[in-house]
Amino acid sequence: ACTQGNVDGAQIGVFAHAKGDVNGVQLGVLNCAGEVEGLQLGVVNYTKEVEGLQLGVLNITHELSGLQIGVLNVQTEREFWKVLPIVNASF
Repeated sequence: ACTQGNVDGAQIGVFAHAKGDVNGVQLGVLNCAGEVEGLQLGVVNYTKEVEGLQLGVLNITHELSGLQIGVLNVQTEREFWKVLPIVNASF
């Protein structure tokens, strides 16, 4: 499921890609969005900014206000500990 703009509600697909922001839930094997306010649930989750929860095997964001749970969690804007296993939190 690919969306050119923002998603308000849910986006579900094997490859869930929102060129804009997601306000709600994004479910897929591979999730990609500009900013997420809510939940990303998939094997690989990528976004510029998360306010909420990323749950997957690999979670990647630049800015985090919430929680990442997965095998590897990446927060690139963090000065130290940019990659953490299992849980990453920033509020």
